[in-house]
Amino acid sequence: MPSYRASLKKDRLNKDGYQLVMITYSHQGKIARFSTGARCNPKYFNPNNQDAPVSSGQQGYTRLNKQIKVVKDRISEILEKISYLKMKPEAWLVKEYYHLSDEKPKTANFFELFDQYIEDRKPTRAKRTIHGYKVTKGILNSYNPNLRINAVSLIAYEGLVNYMASDGYSNNYIGTIVKRLKAFLRYARNHGYDVHPDIDRPEFKVLREKPNIIYLTQEEFEALRAKMIRILTDNHVEIIYPN
Repeated sequence: MPSYRASLKKDRLNKDGYQLVMITYSHQGKIARFSTGARCNPKYFNPNNQDAPVSSGQQGYTRLNKQIKVVKDRISEILEKISYLKMKPEAWLVKEYYHLSDEKPKTANFFELFDQYIEDRKPTRAKRTIHGYKVTKGILNSYNPNLRINAVSLIAYEGLVNYMASDGYSNNYIGTIVKRLKAFLRYARNHGYDVHPDIDRPEFKVLREKPNIIYLTQEEFEALRAKMIRILTDNHVEIIYPN
């Protein structure tokens, strides 16, 4: 089980002999440390009282304990988010989410950013792939011209799937569009835009249909081959056999 506790950074003292209070998060032998910004005299720090580790002998102890609690609360919120996404609360992941929350997310028009996404990929993608991106943008715009980057949740995903299914698209093609949408949203998140966390949930998945594989006996294969040759011959289509 993951745990996090307040402790002193014992290798650092300021000129007053105060030490920095850190929050140490641990999970399966791996740790991550977070600064609280709070400093106190070591003799007024009580690690056994995690609700208020800075005792009343320290000047400003109420304010310091609030600073410590703010960091703990942020870690608690991150753990809830990771649990919601059904991911493992590994130390590196908690630290990554913690530092991401320090940055104010950027905002942009969904389709304008999608255009930028396409432009960024033109030098490294085939023309057919770029065309596929443009088709995806068109389908998304047809589904919801007011789509917002941070509003593509599971509800929006299910709406898109139902919209495309009602238009007769196959599961495989719907899955292709979903795959491109998820790639774009990860691009947006990597560039500092606010993206709904549902895109990391397993339910936000790429649909695939298993092909029906038909097995023919040798006799059936030869009969089908002869029939195809007759059809091609009757239509004056040249049959080219491989060397």
